[in-house]
Amino acid sequence: MNKLYDIIPNPKITCKYIDEYGKQKRLSKPDYRVLMSNPDIANNITGISNDDSNNMNSVVLKYRELAKKYRMRLHYDEPEDLNLDRNNIGKTQIRKDLAYNRVKNVVRQELSDLGYSEYEIADILISYLYGSNNKNKDLLWICYGNILYENLKKNKKSYIREVQCIDCGKWFEVRLIDTKVCRCQECQKEYRRKCDRERKRMSKFHSALI
Repeated sequence: MNKLYDIIPNPKITCKYIDEYGKQKRLSKPDYRVLMSNPDIANNITGISNDDSNNMNSVVLKYRELAKKYRMRLHYDEPEDLNLDRNNIGKTQIRKDLAYNRVKNVVRQELSDLGYSEYEIADILISYLYGSNNKNKDLLWICYGNILYENLKKNKKSYIREVQCIDCGKWFEVRLIDTKVCRCQECQKEYRRKCDRERKRMSKFHSALI
């Protein structure tokens, strides 16, 4: 078993990427608003990102209470505490799925009783958890992950646009803020190579004149 450590690779994860101009850049901080159906909800509902528990929104307060209550049960299988039938519990994954579904149903019901729609609840929790860099996001994704995924797919379209490459004519997607991009990745690499060759040629030409 000890030899598995040498066999299985452990690649270093880097938070950098190569842009269309061949330059290395750091990944920007994710915009959590793409997970929301209404990014302006924090302006309409007070007490979402406030750390003062006296002023917090009722959804935030209830979520904090439930997250604390079910935190250990999400990380450790305790079917007896969740009133699950042991005869229906087999493999670890099935056992975990049953526990997750039980917690999800209870949490969603208690939050819905506060009078907000599920989309509003998801937006309120996203604004609170991501706006304050709160680490306790597991319960959010377990309960409302499907809504967050829907919002992400919908909002992704508004953050990108299609551009036609000026060299090959191929259409490709770029971020909305990348207003200077006019070539696809393949043509951009070839363009950079041509520029480098031309720069070297001109450098040699000027050196010969001196």
